[in-house]
Amino acid sequence: MSSFSDQLIGTFMLGAAWTLFLTLLIYTFFYRRDPVYQWTLLAMIGLTIDYTMIWQWVVGLVPQLSRGQEIVRMVAQMITWLGGLGLVYTRFDRIWSKRFFFALAYWGMLTILIVGIVLTQSLNLLIVFHCLRFCLGLEILRICWLGMRRHEAGAGLLFALFGLGALAGIRFVMLLSQGGQFAIMFPSVLQGVGSFGTTILGLMAHLAIHNSQTSRTLDQKREEAIRLARQNEQILREQNATLETKVNERTADLLLANQTKDRLFSLMSHDLRGPIGTFRDSLHLLNQQALSPTDFSRLTQSLTQPTDRLYNDLENMLQWSLSEMNELQAKPQPLPAYEIAEEVLEIMHEAAHRKEITLCNAISTELMVWFDEFHLKAILRNLIDNAIKALGAGFGRGHRP
Repeated sequence: MSSFSDQLIGTFMLGAAWTLFLTLLIYTFFYRRDPVYQWTLLAMIGLTIDYTMIWQWVVGLVPQLSRGQEIVRMVAQMITWLGGLGLVYTRFDRIWSKRFFFALAYWGMLTILIVGIVLTQSLNLLIVFHCLRFCLGLEILRICWLGMRRHEAGAGLLFALFGLGALAGIRFVMLLSQGGQFAIMFPSVLQGVGSFGTTILGLMAHLAIHNSQTSRTLDQKREEAIRLARQNEQILREQNATLETKVNERTADLLLANQTKDRLFSLMSHDLRGPIGTFRDSLHLLNQQALSPTDFSRLTQSLTQPTDRLYNDLENMLQWSLSEMNELQAKPQPLPAYEIAEEVLEIMHEAAHRKEITLCNAISTELMVWFDEFHLKAILRNLIDNAIKALGAGFGRGHRP
């Protein structure tokens, strides 16, 4: 049985072990469902069970382990190694990879081997077991080394922690070889406290490093999300501004088109009213049959001018309506300028004749122009019509269109 001071130290460490274990258990299951915490909790389960059995021996509750207790303590140690294996694979490699499943199967084989070792009390099997478990430690150290090469946070700490555990396993094998008999050895109080305390502090320090790294990652993601949100907001504002500009432009175009339409209809109604009124009066006279042949001839001649004007106004209205419906498409082609002008002059001849204006086509008969026929005729007709309206009677002979 150990001294009172050893029992006091051992009891204090047992209380600290169970406090840390329960705190980590509650935090992991209710607040932090993180694989790193879950694997660390599994390692803490093995450590707590192992140290509980060490404490029973320290206070004299268990002077000698039964075979069942020997199995429990060795399985608890294997649970600690399993937690460490999952922890390093989660942090520094791919968890649930083929290599991890192979290591997991290797761990299961060693755990099953514990039962045979304890039941047979074979020293050779015990030495082989610890050597095989040392290989499992080498796998953990390999993963930690990969993390160190990539400068992963906490990789060096775990490498040192599990490296000490592997060295302790080698020392235990050497003690077994020197003793020459089967034994599940207990460390001294100071050795147990030192080993347990170092392991606990190492795991807690690694969790602190993991928390710090996770916080930085979350901060970076939060900043990135804020940046993207601001960028999307800026894009949305630009799109809204562009859309608003287009709407305003379209609205202005529609207002202008409506104003143009109203103005055109106003002008057309004014221009059409006179010729149509003349036609109405003439029809009334014809219906009354009160016209002599001479008056009838004069009436028909007087209807020529309003008829030409009405025709021109209808042509202009048709041209405008087609252009507004985007159905007036220019089809330029080689055109004889003289013949086009001659056709327009024939239409405008009567209007010019009434104002004693002579129209003369002085365009060369060989001149060809690249133009749309409908547009060219409309342009010439409007120019000549405006010129006739603007010029006084008897304007000089030989006027060109």
